[in-house]
Amino acid sequence: MDKLSKEQAVNWWIYHSFLHFVAGKALEEIDDVSPINSHFEPYFCYMGIELLCKAFIIAENSASFSSLEFEKAKTKIDEIAKDISHKIEKVIKKIGIDNPNCDIPSILKTKYDNLSGEEALTCLEAAYIETRYPVPIGIHKKFPLTINIYHDPLNCSAIIDFSYALGRALLFLIKEKHHIFFDETIMGNSVLSSGQWRRFVNLFFVSKSSDYFKSDVQRQYIEKPIKHPRYKSGDVIKISRKP
Repeated sequence: MDKLSKEQAVNWWIYHSFLHFVAGKALEEIDDVSPINSHFEPYFCYMGIELLCKAFIIAENSASFSSLEFEKAKTKIDEIAKDISHKIEKVIKKIGIDNPNCDIPSILKTKYDNLSGEEALTCLEAAYIETRYPVPIGIHKKFPLTINIYHDPLNCSAIIDFSYALGRALLFLIKEKHHIFFDETIMGNSVLSSGQWRRFVNLFFVSKSSDYFKSDVQRQYIEKPIKHPRYKSGDVIKISRKP
């Protein structure tokens, strides 16, 4: 009976997280819409963090699907993911409390330019709504500079720097607690060019991606057909690295 491993499932959610992070960063390469860049990038960062939270929680609950047939396992994983709140501020803090030795508690206490980690997390959650819909009172109202003048935290680099630090912390927690490294070869089947992916990796991981990705020794199944959750049971795909 075909099974869906914890590693496959978690890698698939990490993959979708990276797609969102890269989409946000790719906007910066479109020079003629620069005002749009700063407006939408926090939303993509929010989605990237939400998907990483779900990747970790899916790993935590792998016992509920590891013995199931492939298609039933996908359905169970979908149930786990849907049961997780979209309020990532609450989810992140709970992960930090449940795993006090991880980097999340210290990240929430760190300053990112003019924002504390706690403030950046609140702003990131606000970005999920404010970047898509008009709101009666924006998050900037919490950051007055002078009378009727406010700092707009959704249009500063601090929230991006915070999101990347938090993303690295979640990936490191997945690696340390569940011994899962991201299999970079999955990106070979993505809509990204190799240049887009490499530029993002250098920015996101600050040249330390080897701490999070499978090594060539670990990547033993690269030459074999790999089943992935997006395919029906029995379907296989060939994973190959882009040059």
